[in-house]
Amino acid sequence: LGYNLLISSSNSRTASKILMDAYFRGLDQKINNKFLQGLASTVWGVAVTSQSIIWPHEFGHYLRVKQVGGNFSIEKYLIFGAIGKVDFPINKTSIDETLFLIGGFEANHMIARDIQQDFYKYNGLYND
Repeated sequence: LGYNLLISSSNSRTASKILMDAYFRGLDQKINNKFLQGLASTVWGVAVTSQSIIWPHEFGHYLRVKQVGGNFSIEKYLIFGAIGKVDFPINKTSIDETLFLIGGFEANHMIARDIQQDFYKYNGLYND
């Protein structure tokens, strides 16, 4: 398995689908007030969608810096992201730094690609 970002990206998307289904097939139906139901649905959707994109992105940075022998840690959690610290090995190269930088975008690209493939395969998206 090694440094495969596809696994973390796929897992994140699957978790997002499960959480969206759990809400809209269960919790949402228990809210009787239409305004609160709409508000809760919006907050839930934004929270789940944003977090399912942010954390694979951060994990992409983590995996790529680990691949070159470095370390990446989260120092501060934010609502829409995180502040991390990266430590490269002493013998780092510009390619190592670039690999770390693109790791997050690589994960996001995999998610976007899979969503587009599913859209065409199933003629729509039903819980993304």
